[in-house]
Amino acid sequence: MGGWKRCSARPSRAGRVIAPRAAALSLGALVLIGASHFAVVVATRLDGIALDPGRLALGSAMWRPVALSFGAVGAWLVGYRPRAAVVALSALALASFLDPYFAPVFKAPAWVVKLSIFDLYGVPLADGPSGGGRRPWPLSPSWDSRLP
Repeated sequence: MGGWKRCSARPSRAGRVIAPRAAALSLGALVLIGASHFAVVVATRLDGIALDPGRLALGSAMWRPVALSFGAVGAWLVGYRPRAAVVALSALALASFLDPYFAPVFKAPAWVVKLSIFDLYGVPLADGPSGGGRRPWPLSPSWDSRLP
């Protein structure tokens, strides 16, 4: 029996399983965000586009809650329905992306637009951080820390 099967066959606390996975998700998200930030800096310099470095850093840092939200939903889906997880997560990403565009067309209430995971991000390069009255997405890692 392999090491992973031997390890996963023994009962253990949820914290011993979840903590390393959450740390790996967070580290992986930070690596991807850092690489994309570096690529944007290089591409904008090569094209002669001037971006505010502070807002660009803020925009890159604000992708972390979005990545962790997708990771949390993906982890839950893999535990609940592993075969449908990729399709369901892709559908969630597409629906979250299209939600702000189609909600006004169908005259949906404002809370429907807030269901989008991308509502966490806002438009930091143009508007700055999107604080002030925005409620965090319910599955966001920062959900419990922002409750009154």
